[in-house]
Amino acid sequence: MEVITTGEGPLTEQLRKDGFDVEVIPFRGYRPREIPRVFRSWLRLRKIMSQDYDIVHSHLIKSIVMCRLALIGRPRGLRPKLVSQVPGVVHLQAGWLRRIDRATISADDVTVGSCTDFAAAYRSRGARRTAVSFYGMDTLNFIRELPERDDTARANLGLREGDVAVIMVAHMYPTNVAHFADVGVKGHEVFIDAAAKAHAADARLKFLIVGDEFVGDGAYRRRLEARAALASDSIRFLGHRDDVPVLLALMDVAANPSLSESASYTMMEASLTGLPVVASSVGGLPDTVVDGVTGLLVPPRDVEALSAAFLTLADDAQLRRDMGRAGRIHVQQSFDITKTVDSLERIYDEVLGRG
Repeated sequence: MEVITTGEGPLTEQLRKDGFDVEVIPFRGYRPREIPRVFRSWLRLRKIMSQDYDIVHSHLIKSIVMCRLALIGRPRGLRPKLVSQVPGVVHLQAGWLRRIDRATISADDVTVGSCTDFAAAYRSRGARRTAVSFYGMDTLNFIRELPERDDTARANLGLREGDVAVIMVAHMYPTNVAHFADVGVKGHEVFIDAAAKAHAADARLKFLIVGDEFVGDGAYRRRLEARAALASDSIRFLGHRDDVPVLLALMDVAANPSLSESASYTMMEASLTGLPVVASSVGGLPDTVVDGVTGLLVPPRDVEALSAAFLTLADDAQLRRDMGRAGRIHVQQSFDITKTVDSLERIYDEVLGRG
């Protein structure tokens, strides 16, 4: 087995430690001055893929397109099977990426969605064959390492006895794509507006935002902070944190108002912590959140519905506990890493004609 990454980093180091052959091919970048390097990288990739592999598994849209282009023109019976795994569909909002994706999709032997919705989207786009493989996690180890709820730590976050703390954990994604011009990909603006509205109705509700800009100069975060400062004094930004499981253990509710999302590790971790979850009904979130059982689903961009969900959970501590328990069971049953491995093995067997 050989693994190709786009640069050095912790993942590359860990793969080498685990005994994998790793080759770094730096094909990141879209700017005109980067095109010669990207083209040379594609030639290297094409040469590697001409070797005697049974399966090439690509992940993320640029890697997927690079692999498709490397195989187009080669007889299907004389080339490796191409398994393209789609972690998200934000790229379909950009017209030029959408057109490139559609023009090259015929090279896939199977297009794998990281949630049910993404697989359906690619079926409608003409994929030859689709499958679903959720991103999994080590659920038992996560539960085993959960910290105890610490009232002193809650107080250090400005939370008082009786407060109902709602947490949102997400990178901040500034983007020039028109679809996300007024609300970013992760829906921070919706969360801020809904938080202000809910706090005005119930002062026990307090809101924390964890995460920072994934790329950018900090301007987007500053805009969000300014929006929150004008809206309510109940919203606190914690920035990037490496202790998210510790923070989750201090919370009462977790929220994900994203406009585009896969199954969402944050929602999985929150459910495993025993929290009820509130999420927008997009992408993989309906796979992760069982509406009315493990949490509440609301329409995307809907401030009123999100605020109402916060108020519903704030009013009913028993409902929060029941949803938290149900969420832990659901995530363990559906999103454990062993389930991911099993699903990929089935996909590989089927694409090789062994199923």
